[in-house]
Amino acid sequence: MTLERDGVVWLEAETSRYDGTDIVLSLPERTASLDVVPVPVVVVWTTPRGVFRMEATAHQRAGEYRLSPLTAADRIQRRAHPRLPVGAPMRLSSATGTSPAMLMDISEAALRARLALPTAAGLEAGNEVRVAFTLHETGFVLDGTVLREQGGDEPDTVDLIVVLDIPARTANDLRRSVALTRAEREQHP
Repeated sequence: MTLERDGVVWLEAETSRYDGTDIVLSLPERTASLDVVPVPVVVVWTTPRGVFRMEATAHQRAGEYRLSPLTAADRIQRRAHPRLPVGAPMRLSSATGTSPAMLMDISEAALRARLALPTAAGLEAGNEVRVAFTLHETGFVLDGTVLREQGGDEPDTVDLIVVLDIPARTANDLRRSVALTRAEREQHP
């Protein structure tokens, strides 16, 4: 997580724990003491669900740096990569078997797959899956983790959001295929 003061990155830290009132930070050993107590800060952090921002005060107590939230967290950016609508058949494999699915959209980091409800039974957030699909005449087989499920736009379907674990070389191939597909669609809408 990053702490900003007056719009400038002031400190980078990791969350150590939450004690019910404050967020206790894990900081590098040579972090200077706070010059003003409490210090108004903006806390920015990233999760698989997006980039979040919250106003807080930073203070020291018992030798620890603590954050006291002042506002609720706001999601300021949902995705680091743009999504490409696809609408192509795919296969999704998990510990419960292999199922046909529809690749609804994809980015460089995640995809959305639509499955029929009986097929999707047993798949939930945290499940490891393998997906197989073709994009711009290139076949991909990628491992990933189900981030969440949401109701599909069609009756008796569910959409799974899968965060992909993409090796560097495959990421380049996927990025290229997404860009080529996007360019083709812009030329021939």
